[in-house]
Amino acid sequence: MIREAEEAASQVQSDAQRLETQVSASRSQMEEDVRRTRLLIQQVRDFLSDPDTDTATIQEVSEAVLALWLPTDSATVLRKMNEIQAIAARLPNVDLVLSQTKRDIAQARRLQAEAEQARSRAHAAEGQVEDVVGNLRQGTAALQEAQDTMQGTSRSLRLIQERVAEVQQVLGPAETLVTGMTEQLGGFRARMEALRLRAQQQRARAALAQQHAEDASGSALSAQEGFERLKQKYAELKDRLGQSSMLGEQGARILSVKTEAEELFGETMEMMDRMKDMESELIQGSQAIVLRSADLTGLEKRVEQIRNHINERVLYYATCK
Repeated sequence: MIREAEEAASQVQSDAQRLETQVSASRSQMEEDVRRTRLLIQQVRDFLSDPDTDTATIQEVSEAVLALWLPTDSATVLRKMNEIQAIAARLPNVDLVLSQTKRDIAQARRLQAEAEQARSRAHAAEGQVEDVVGNLRQGTAALQEAQDTMQGTSRSLRLIQERVAEVQQVLGPAETLVTGMTEQLGGFRARMEALRLRAQQQRARAALAQQHAEDASGSALSAQEGFERLKQKYAELKDRLGQSSMLGEQGARILSVKTEAEELFGETMEMMDRMKDMESELIQGSQAIVLRSADLTGLEKRVEQIRNHINERVLYYATCK
């Protein structure tokens, strides 16, 4: 019986230490998940409130957020945590019980030794009936006391083992819930990162398009100024041709210059038409950007729903702390 008590005490100590490590690891994991979830929520808010984020990207992020599901509701998780706390409150102080068990085992060994000594004295004094009876009574009392001590110790050890088993039964499903949400948030974080990179690329392309538009606008302005100067020169040349009555070689040169000027004027007109077409395309592109920006206003209610959904998840994880 003493050996069984020692083995049971060793098993209880091992189970208690393993449970303590398991609970500590689960709590640390929950706290880390809460921290990472809050950080992710803040990143989502910043991403959705960024004025440079286009409508399609906001729609994709919104659908990704709404697609998240809770493995269970916050009330269930809170109930599980309360069960763990209640069981832990009923759990005896393992260190004190084990310390008392060691003392009980030592006492049982001492009583067993006394019983063995009494038995030896009884065998040595076989001829003295009274001494034999006394020694046997003493040994029997010592053995009974040792048995009572071991029975009390066994009850304490069984109680601890039952409490440890109860905590493990509650802790297992809670860990499954945390693992499920952690895996789901991990996939969502990866998707958010891809969307963030895509948004950065879109902003870079928009900035490049804006730069091209500014360059084209500057070129158009310069071409317009040159065209106005050319029109002025052409008008002066026509006046001179109208006033001049010269013939011969000088007149031929003037007519040649006039012809070249008309050709240059025609090419310039074509260039101006192309510049106007480019300007029209740029204006249409700018209007499209304005329209897409206006679409963001219509998404305020949807973004508010997403934020409320995210706040509910923060509340859910806060109950796990």
